[in-house]
Amino acid sequence: GLLIATFLTLFILPILYLVFEQKSEIKMNKNAILTVFLLLGTATSFSQNKMTLEQALNIGISNNIQLKTEKQKVEAAKVLIRSANEVPSLNLVGEIGQLNSAYTDNRFGVSQNISFPFVNAKRKEWFEKREEMAQMNYKFSENAIKKEITQAFYDLVIVTEKEKVMKQTDSIFAAFIQKANLRLKYGESNALEKSSAELYMVKIKNQVKLIQEEKFRVVTQLQYLLQITEQIEPIYKSAKIESLPSQDFVSNNVALQLLVLEKQANTSVLKVEKSALIPDVSVGYFSTTMQGTGADNNFYGKNDRFQSFQLSLGIPVFNSANRARQKAIQMNATILTDKTTMQQQELQKIWNTYSLKQVNNQEVLTYYETVVLPNTNSIIANANKQILNGDINFMEWSWTMNQALEAKSDYFDKIQSYNNNIIQILYFN
Repeated sequence: GLLIATFLTLFILPILYLVFEQKSEIKMNKNAILTVFLLLGTATSFSQNKMTLEQALNIGISNNIQLKTEKQKVEAAKVLIRSANEVPSLNLVGEIGQLNSAYTDNRFGVSQNISFPFVNAKRKEWFEKREEMAQMNYKFSENAIKKEITQAFYDLVIVTEKEKVMKQTDSIFAAFIQKANLRLKYGESNALEKSSAELYMVKIKNQVKLIQEEKFRVVTQLQYLLQITEQIEPIYKSAKIESLPSQDFVSNNVALQLLVLEKQANTSVLKVEKSALIPDVSVGYFSTTMQGTGADNNFYGKNDRFQSFQLSLGIPVFNSANRARQKAIQMNATILTDKTTMQQQELQKIWNTYSLKQVNNQEVLTYYETVVLPNTNSIIANANKQILNGDINFMEWSWTMNQALEAKSDYFDKIQSYNNNIIQILYFN
């Protein structure tokens, strides 16, 4: 951005001023102006395509449709918590007719069922656990998309580094062919050496094309994961992944945490079912007329009203269905406990396998970085000197160069194995 702003200030604005304000004095070449704008557009497009892993993860998470759906499920679960304190409907009663005597009387009343406070508290606890499970499901899906993006990003890094090695190989053999032509011209070599080099050059160019095809495939996959159409160029300090899994891999595992939440939610459901056996309380108020002579020998007309209050208990005598549900929930608790134990054992086995492979991968990389790679540059330089001095022939030179350059390519294969091992654990669900 800073470079583009400087470019605009120093070049584009003065050119525009000269074109539009001083047409009569200075005539600019239109093609030159067009070239400048094309260069500026190219620079802008390149600056938009570069991104770090963190930027790629942020874009992928914000654009992923599945994650948006899971986020909505979390919000829906949060809203549902407010439904725990549900108040039953208010009952209105009205009667008219010969209720007490031959006279026509009327009766009106209102009643309300009331739940005990702890009943709603149990229901709220269950809804809160469901909301926590929705959040954990979101994290589960987020881990899955992070894993795919990280895998594709570092696959792109590796294929980019391999492309550099193949281009270096192409440059070395292209330079050799030029020298071989001169040697042939002055009679220092034969046509066989030149033809062999050109044949090997064709093989190298085919390998470069294969690398570029693989790079296109990886870029396309990363574009799909990020839901973008622009070309992507990774920004990275090292081809090796920087993040490492936590030592608390087992306890922090999302699937295991989800099982723990399921157990807690199962306990909450059991409490809700048990609370359903608590008697329902209903209170009511009624007002009625009683026309005629009362027990006190007084006559009461239609304008005289009598009030009463009602308190009732609804006792769940026939509760076999509820008891069956409780038993099923208790059986499910045992199943979840067994699943949790199995999950812990499986995760521990996976961690042990990862740790062993991580040690082996690190040893291999250390050997390459301390022994193999430092030697490849000196091997390439010595081989070039020896073939120019006539100490070795083309077959010996090409075999030596091939071994040295393959060692560089193999190094990135080892890094890819190292990265894959970490990525599998880093976002393991």
